[in-house]
Amino acid sequence: MALDRAEAVVRRYFTVEGQSSNADDMDESLGLSLLLLGEALSCMKNKIIAQGSLTIRGWHSEAHEGWGSSIAVTKGMVEKGWCPKSVYVLRNQLQGNTTALHEAYMVRRTKQRHSHESCTDTTCAARTVAGGAKYKQRHRCASGDCSSEGPNVAELVDIIRSGQVPVLELKDDLTITVKAHEPMEDYGTVTHVWSDGFGNPLRNDMPRCQLEFLAEAITESERHLKMRNHGRKLFWIDTLAIPVGAENKPERKTSIGQIHDIFINSKYTIVFDSELCAMKVGNRYVETAINILASGWMQRLWTLQEAYLSKRLFFKFQDTALDLQTLEESFPQAKENSSSILPDAARGYFHSIMGTAREARIHQMTPRDGVSLIASIWKAAYWRTTSKKQHEAVAIATLLGLNSGSSTMASFLNDAFVTGDGEFNMAKYHESMKHLWALIHDVYPGSIPAGVIFLPPPRLSMNGFGWAPVSWLAGKDSDDLKPLFAQNPPTQLDQNGLLVEFPGFLLHCSSAARSQLQLLSEGKSELCFPYGSNLLEWYQVRKLFGDEEKDITLRSDETTDYAIIIPQEQPSTIEDVGLFVEIRRTQLQRSLENSRTTRIFHVSSLFRVLVRRDMGDNIEENKEQFFLDTDLILGELVDRSQKWYLN
Repeated sequence: MALDRAEAVVRRYFTVEGQSSNADDMDESLGLSLLLLGEALSCMKNKIIAQGSLTIRGWHSEAHEGWGSSIAVTKGMVEKGWCPKSVYVLRNQLQGNTTALHEAYMVRRTKQRHSHESCTDTTCAARTVAGGAKYKQRHRCASGDCSSEGPNVAELVDIIRSGQVPVLELKDDLTITVKAHEPMEDYGTVTHVWSDGFGNPLRNDMPRCQLEFLAEAITESERHLKMRNHGRKLFWIDTLAIPVGAENKPERKTSIGQIHDIFINSKYTIVFDSELCAMKVGNRYVETAINILASGWMQRLWTLQEAYLSKRLFFKFQDTALDLQTLEESFPQAKENSSSILPDAARGYFHSIMGTAREARIHQMTPRDGVSLIASIWKAAYWRTTSKKQHEAVAIATLLGLNSGSSTMASFLNDAFVTGDGEFNMAKYHESMKHLWALIHDVYPGSIPAGVIFLPPPRLSMNGFGWAPVSWLAGKDSDDLKPLFAQNPPTQLDQNGLLVEFPGFLLHCSSAARSQLQLLSEGKSELCFPYGSNLLEWYQVRKLFGDEEKDITLRSDETTDYAIIIPQEQPSTIEDVGLFVEIRRTQLQRSLENSRTTRIFHVSSLFRVLVRRDMGDNIEENKEQFFLDTDLILGELVDRSQKWYLN
C-alpha cells in the first residue's frame, strides 16, 4: 500500500502522464531517481510474491509496466536529437516504464541521421518520403557518388507479366541479373524503410556501396543458416524487383499481390535500418533488444507484414547480421540474471512484430482463433505509420494474404498501391478500408473482434460500416486496445452492419430528462441512473474526452430510444469504456427450440463514454435526489447475450 501511494505521488509530479501544474517547480533529476528506485522496488515485490506462489487476484502487477515516463528522460531524448514522435511511441510501447526508457536513452550512441526540429508527438516531418526526383538515395561510401546497378527492367517486366516471381542474383562484381524463381530454390528477402534512403522511386537500381553492404549481409545470414547456394546470392528487394514508371503500372500492381507469397517462401529476411546498420550489436540482451525496439524500422507499417511473414529474421548491424532466434534464446538467461524489469520491457520488440503469432505460423500452429490474430495485428500496427496513408489497407491485406486473389475487392486494394504516388483521395481511402474489413470477414468469418466497437473514432461513414474505425494506426492510448482481446461470441458482418453480443443499459427517460442526454453528449454534465426497483445499484456515466468526432445533436422526441453498450456485465467502481448509441430499430426473433422471443437492437454509434458503479455514501444521496427529481432516467440492464447490429 505504501508503494502504491508513493507511485501515485511520483507519477503526478515527475512523469509525462501526470503533468501536475506544480511539476515545473520540481527537481526533475530527483524525480528520475525516485522513478528508477520505485520501479526497482515494484519489480522486487513482484518477484517475492511469485517466489511465494501467491496467486491471490489483485496482488500482482504487470512485470513490464512502470511508474510513468520520466519528464527528465523524455526531455533529454529530444535534446539529444530523438524525434518527438519516436519518443512518444516508445514511451507508450514501454507502458510508462522509466527504467527501460532511460536504458534506451543511454544505449543509443549513434548520431541521428535526420533533424527532427520540425517534428511533433504525432508527426515526423523528417521521415516523410519525398517522391520522384526529390527522393534522396543513401550511400555508404565516403564520396557519396558511386555508380548504381540494377536488373534488366525489360526482363523483370516479362517475368512478372508471365505470372512468375522474379528473384535477383547479386554477382561478385556487384552487377545484378534477374530470373524467374524455380521450385526448391532458396533465396532471401530484404525489409527496409524507404525514408532511410534504400529505395528508388525513379529507377530499379541501387548504389554499388549499398549492394556491397547487402552482399556482406547475405553472406553472414547464409553462413549462419549453413545454406548451400553454391556461391550464388539470390534475393528479393522491392527497390529492384517491383518495376517503377507509369508504363509498368500493371506489373507493379501484380507485384504487390505477390509480396505475401514472396516473404512466406523466402528462406530468411534481412532487416536494413539506417541506425542499426550504423551501430555495433550490443553485448547484452537488453541493449540489443531496446535498440531494435527504438529503431525506425519498428515504427513502419510495411515492415510489420514483412517481419511476420518471414521464416528467419536477421537484423543487420555494423559488425554482423544478428539472428532473431539467437537473440530470443538469450532472453530467459537475461531475465533470470536481472533484478529489474528491463528484460521484459525490452522484449517489447518481439511483441511488436507479433512474435508469438509469427512463431505459431512458422510451425503451422494456427492462433487460437481468428479474433486473436486480428487483435494482435491491430496491437502491433497501432503505433506504426506509413508515408502514404492510402497504403494502409493494402499493407494489412498483404499480411493476411487477402490481396493475392483476383476478386474485385483485392484488385481495388492493389490499385491503391499503384496510384499511391498521386494526391491523397479520402473517399478512396475510406473505400479501401471498407473492402479490407469485408475481405477479413469473407476469408476469416467471425474474426472481426467484437471489441472493435469500443475503439476511438473517427469511424467510417458508410452504410453498414459505421462501427469501423477509419484507421488501424491511431496510436493514442494503449488502454484503448483492451476490449479487442476480450472473449466474445463471433461477430457477423452483413448488409445490416456488424452483429455483436454485449451487455448494456437501455435508458428509459421522461421527456424532461432528455435534456440531460444532450448535455452528456456535449460533455457538460454527467449522467447518474439506478438499476433495479430497490435503487441499490447506481451508475455514473460521463463522456470520454479526446475523441475526434463531430458535434452531436440528439433527437428530443420521445419515440427515439438510447442505450449504452458496455464490455462487461457488471461495471466496477473503476471507470470502463462504453458506447452511447441510438436505437434505430428493434427486431424480434423467435427461437424454434423454445419459442422464446429475443430482441435484436439495430443501433447507430454516437460517442464513447466512461461508466462506473457508484458505491458507499453516494447511494443514499442518489436515492434522496431520485425522489425529488421529475426528469428521471432509469437503466434497464440487458445481459451479455444481447445482440446489437451496429450500422
